[in-house]
Amino acid sequence: TEIGDDNKVLKKILKEGEGYERPNDGAVVKVKLIVKLLDGTVFLKKGHDEKEPFEWKTDEEQVIEGLDRAVMSMKKGEVALVTIPPEHAFSSTESKQDLAVVPPDSTVVYELELVSFVKDKESWDMNTAEKIEAAGKKKEEGNALFKQGKYARAS
Repeated sequence: TEIGDDNKVLKKILKEGEGYERPNDGAVVKVKLIVKLLDGTVFLKKGHDEKEPFEWKTDEEQVIEGLDRAVMSMKKGEVALVTIPPEHAFSSTESKQDLAVVPPDSTVVYELELVSFVKDKESWDMNTAEKIEAAGKKKEEGNALFKQGKYARAS
């Protein structure tokens, strides 16, 4: 399956997930992952060997863009092989990771399991005070992104 606006992130489902719900923007996700270069070099492993799953909040630039896109297309319990090209991974910069260095312009392959997620509250589930607070946070985030030159994300 191709993911994203440009269809460059590729996902192959290895094990179907349960239900129909998927993480939304701002969801807190927990995953197990093993990440390799195309030559098979493992450079990152999280959530395996009795360790806690790796956790982050989606659409907050806490992980590479391709990983965010992929996890938001998954269901709980789904296991997938996700191939992410350099423009949605580490770009043209070298990146030191836990187990190895990722060279510039590298395509990376994630074996990813979505262990669990908690969706961010949708606007229709909020009361007026929560909506005002959420709008204020979004405005601050948008201003910060605009100042960083990330105009598409700021809008």
